[in-house]
Amino acid sequence: MSKFISGDEYCGMPPSLLRKMLRDLSRNPAKTIKGFYREMFSSTELSQGYHAEFEEQAQREFAGLPLSSLIAGLKYLEQFDVRHKLSEVSAKICIINGLEDTICPPEGIQLMKKSLPTLNDDDIHLIPGCGHHPLLTKKEACLKWANSFLSR
Repeated sequence: MSKFISGDEYCGMPPSLLRKMLRDLSRNPAKTIKGFYREMFSSTELSQGYHAEFEEQAQREFAGLPLSSLIAGLKYLEQFDVRHKLSEVSAKICIINGLEDTICPPEGIQLMKKSLPTLNDDDIHLIPGCGHHPLLTKKEACLKWANSFLSR
């Protein structure tokens, strides 16, 4: 992800949606966070129960995290843009992305690819029926691609 927010011929989360999330967090944090967690998964993944598994894990790991930290993180993402740095990347890159990822849409990969000199088509894996969390929902495929990538 080189830019989180859409604009400037870049697809990402619409700024209005991020502003709504920030507004809703101050009104009803629990409901807003649960809604965001649901957005991370495709309809297929939701029906397979991955959302509940992730939510349970997130509640354990993020319990006690101040709301101000989450808000600060979202405000940072609103400004985040490193597209101008992509051409400087010299490391090999592997991207694994769900085709139904609404948080970081796969269309952004093609835009990143134009600027990333080391990104090859063979190292881009787009997973049908998968949302934002392929390491949870498609673990075996992700491990296979990562091992293959790292062994080259």
